[in-house]
Amino acid sequence: VDASGSRRLGYGDLAEGAARQPVPKEAVLKRPEDFVLIGKERSSYRVADKLTGRAQYAVDIKLPGMLTAIVVHPPVIHAPVVSFNAAEIKAMPGVRDVFATEIPAAIAHFRPGMGPAVPDNGACQPGVAIVADHFWAAQRARQALKVRWGDSDMADFSAEGALRELARHVDDPGAKSKVKGDAAAAFARADKVVEGVYTMPYKAHAQMEPLSVVAWVHDGIVEYWGGIQVPSRCAQAAETIAGVPADKVKIHLTEAGGSFGAREGMHQILEATYISRRVGKPVKLIYSREDDMRGLFYQTASVHKARAALDRDGGIAAFSLRAVTPSIKEPDDPGFLAKVPVDPSCTEAMRDDFYYDIGTLDLAWVRVEPKLPIWWWRAVSYVPNVFAIESLIDEAAHAAGQDPLAYRRRLLRERPEHLAVLERAAALA
Repeated sequence: VDASGSRRLGYGDLAEGAARQPVPKEAVLKRPEDFVLIGKERSSYRVADKLTGRAQYAVDIKLPGMLTAIVVHPPVIHAPVVSFNAAEIKAMPGVRDVFATEIPAAIAHFRPGMGPAVPDNGACQPGVAIVADHFWAAQRARQALKVRWGDSDMADFSAEGALRELARHVDDPGAKSKVKGDAAAAFARADKVVEGVYTMPYKAHAQMEPLSVVAWVHDGIVEYWGGIQVPSRCAQAAETIAGVPADKVKIHLTEAGGSFGAREGMHQILEATYISRRVGKPVKLIYSREDDMRGLFYQTASVHKARAALDRDGGIAAFSLRAVTPSIKEPDDPGFLAKVPVDPSCTEAMRDDFYYDIGTLDLAWVRVEPKLPIWWWRAVSYVPNVFAIESLIDEAAHAAGQDPLAYRRRLLRERPEHLAVLERAAALA
């Protein structure tokens, strides 16, 4: 480290050498009085640039010769493109090209050394790309585009039907994420059993900035501009679409107007790469707000069944939970579930992070696949899992005729950190 500040290196330049350093037997922690950031009030990062419009997002990027593209996706998931009025669209003012996107089913793996995989995450959705001088010309062409879509096995899909399918499995044994004691015996001898079924719908990310990314395939490299949440997605797209290895990929990070998991997806990066390679120019792919909300992806719908066995004093002697959802990790990483007992993205707050002190537990994940491609959503499964857990704790306190705050205090007596959070929330309520 050069304290004078006259020389600089990025973290990546130091990583290889740092990895060769011996691991110390004892780590000396920084003293609290020496903290620079922790516990200190600081202004928001680059807030002035964001308030004055100086902050750069993907939609602000301008490159010489750059074109703008949109992709029209099918009204039914997986429906292929049969035909469209290409000649009419190409004749419209400002339109440079129109073509069906052809994203390969086999996607380069994000783990180095592993061959391509065929994910079931909707990353290679069919579509028709409209490439134009600017967004307005592309949108005008969209209004005139007439696509004949083929048949899809998702034609009869409905969110309501998916929820009914999930609900049919709330009493399945599932894959156990945390078990303690004999739950069946505890429920059999309970003075009272309280149970509830909790349903959540499919949820869009609805981030402030719709998806957008700039890609440029040229001279044996691929460059990207945007609020890229997971840089390895660019490496996957570059190798899959352009045959360009990861060390020839350059990412120019911009601000991101929110993500909540949406920008962790790969479909928009694959599409932008494909379009740029096809037209031979830098391309700014823009999803409109309608594209972003109507198209993929959503957090999965879920159905949870929670049960509590109460003793004669109204305390919880046993707690059971069934989280019925599709896998979040497996579609993106085929074969992942062969290595682990449960999907960790579906069982948060249901493993060793289950925080209440209850003597008998039977927590399980029930995998049901309604076939709609899904994606991560901020906090992933904590949202539906904790909602179900906390809702039933309230129901149990009510059934026991006890104050729900005092009820939780007893359940957190072995968790002082959690108890402190509860007390703080109660003080601020």
